[in-house]
Amino acid sequence: LYYILFIFTFIYIVIISIDYLFQLKNLKYKKSFWQETIFSGKIVRKDIFPAKAEYILKTGVENVLLIDDPQYDDFLELNLGDYVTLKTISRNLTSKNVYDMYIYNAYNVDKKAYIKEIKNVIPNKNPTLKIINHLIKRIYFLREKLILRINSDIAYPYNGIILRLSLGYKETELREVIEYFQDAGVMHVLVVSGLHVGFIYLMIYFLLKFMVIFNRPTKILISMLGVIFYMLLTGCSPPVFRATIIFLCFCISLLFNREYSQYHALTFAAIVLLFISERNLFNPSFQLSFFACFGIIYFYPFVHEF
Repeated sequence: LYYILFIFTFIYIVIISIDYLFQLKNLKYKKSFWQETIFSGKIVRKDIFPAKAEYILKTGVENVLLIDDPQYDDFLELNLGDYVTLKTISRNLTSKNVYDMYIYNAYNVDKKAYIKEIKNVIPNKNPTLKIINHLIKRIYFLREKLILRINSDIAYPYNGIILRLSLGYKETELREVIEYFQDAGVMHVLVVSGLHVGFIYLMIYFLLKFMVIFNRPTKILISMLGVIFYMLLTGCSPPVFRATIIFLCFCISLLFNREYSQYHALTFAAIVLLFISERNLFNPSFQLSFFACFGIIYFYPFVHEF
């Protein structure tokens, strides 16, 4: 089954690669100037920041990155699943700026737009989505409180370094510090990645070991929930999302007393990310991190022997 799945995945990658190359070729000729546009569709993603909110709008034809511009009046809060009609200032994305942000690749975003006016909102009535919206709102509220507390209690530039190391928050000016890390060749330390997810899992599980009221499966489940919570707290960045999937596979194998395969977990994480969006295949972060993880897994036994 594993080899059949690998063959189908390989065929799928070849097909979407050819299709994406044609998309890039056509994208070069698209106009990229700003213009007033009215969009109608469904909100499929929501991000909240201290000064703004960002949404992904699925119109049925294209996906649009919506930005709640603070220069306009306050708007009604949009939630996942809402059907909306918006008046915006938008522009097409070209092959030059399509790699600017992960969000462009993850949701096949074709346009970027600033909200000027909300024409109509039909709130979602799905109880599951209501629970998810409430959970996201609480998590982002906690994230904002943590950011404000760290910025107020810790001096510059240490506050920015801590925010990058813990929450993956990059809205701070650390140009000189980043140059120092780049010169030292340790720039990756300032990016939240799988290493942080591993620390979170080990820390939670280590603390639970001293609580005799919980049995082993309960401790594993609590650790899994802690890792998922941390993934949401950091904004579901690709490295954290990828590492979370791998750790969840590891935890599930422990729960069912099954043998854990690192290759299968890594492949499964790649397949999930590719099915979310085939554009991840062309993301340098996706390529380098998966090749790096595969290299570590493959060469570790040889290095360990020495």
